[in-house]
Amino acid sequence: MTSVPIPVSTGEDVEAPLTWGQRKIQRELVAYPDDLYLAFLPVTIPARDSTVDGVVSALSLVLTESESLRTIYPSADVQRVLGSPGYLLELIEGGTAESVHATMMTSRFRPTDLPVRLALTLRDGEPDLIVAVLTHMSVDGIALEFFTSRVADALAGEVAPWQAWQPRQLAQAQRSPEGLARNARTLSWWEAKYRSAPAAALPSPVGSPSDPRYIDGRMTSFAAAAALQALSRRTRVSPSMLALAGLCAILGEHSGQDRIAVSSLSANRSSAQTLRMMGTLSQDALIVVDTARPFDDLATQIWESATSAYTHSTVDPDEQQLVREKVDTERGALFARDVVYNDVSSPSIFGQPVTPIAPGTGTTTVAVEPSEFMFVSAYATVYRMDSVFEVSLWADTAYLPEAAVVALLGAWERVLVTASG
Repeated sequence: MTSVPIPVSTGEDVEAPLTWGQRKIQRELVAYPDDLYLAFLPVTIPARDSTVDGVVSALSLVLTESESLRTIYPSADVQRVLGSPGYLLELIEGGTAESVHATMMTSRFRPTDLPVRLALTLRDGEPDLIVAVLTHMSVDGIALEFFTSRVADALAGEVAPWQAWQPRQLAQAQRSPEGLARNARTLSWWEAKYRSAPAAALPSPVGSPSDPRYIDGRMTSFAAAAALQALSRRTRVSPSMLALAGLCAILGEHSGQDRIAVSSLSANRSSAQTLRMMGTLSQDALIVVDTARPFDDLATQIWESATSAYTHSTVDPDEQQLVREKVDTERGALFARDVVYNDVSSPSIFGQPVTPIAPGTGTTTVAVEPSEFMFVSAYATVYRMDSVFEVSLWADTAYLPEAAVVALLGAWERVLVTASG
């Protein structure tokens, strides 16, 4: 195995405070070292039409323009942008993306490690795939897509100037008088929301966990996809919010609670400065709804609650924790943040199409596989909602045994189809 340097030189190192998104991820990485999704973001980029020099040039451009890709974290609230990070590109003849990723992920990123691990697989000496693993401190899911697309564009020689803030500019804005005043208002919103939310959507373990403890159930349903389209036309609520309404309805039914709180991941990219920022901005939006209502009323309630929640999702996580602990102490119960909803179904921000599936009335399928630790009780992910409703429900079997996961996925489909009439 050999390596070649990736030239990056932008001057002296620069230090700044962390952004609130960086600080949130930093806290979670320390608290949950076994969460592999938090620890690693792997990506593969085709490079078959390039040369080794072309790959090095493309990576040099992207690493130079994006400070988060050459930032280390020497202490709890400090980011240091390296002017000359000393990146190397490993050249691996005949390697596969899976094997290279596995090797890259054998050791966790330390705070002072470079935030990107890079390799180029070769076939008979010619470039095949750029294989990379990034730390969640440097990018969130959207920024990972930016990284992938930006490198691909650079390989093709189609690079326009990147228009976005760097993370340290965002950190400065968050700590400005206007940013601190906005944060104070947001903390007041969170305190009221914590007071209104039940402590947990899945309040009690159901027994001993199974082996494996963590599982992931995945469902594809043509009927639910058609139902979502019909419901959206009738209610004027987006399919994403309707899917969340269905999830809240079945959680309320399963837990016997009339009020449910679900954390939804918010991109926090609502300004021109942050829309295309290479960094980690995602934080929680807390959606609290009363589920004992007709579905159309629940859908409207979800939309209203989500709109408010996404507006208040950018917050100082250290002060947010103090607010949560205050409410927990006063009511004598800890807020669990035990169920998360994440919609990743939208086509790429770059306009790349989703692979179409012909509309039809195919059979609903449900499959369950072993999974890895996550620091929640259940995690619902929506992958697509066009001609097929493709979702997963990850679960800790101490709270949701496999039979319950399968039943909840079926109930999710049933609630949507029934509500669509």
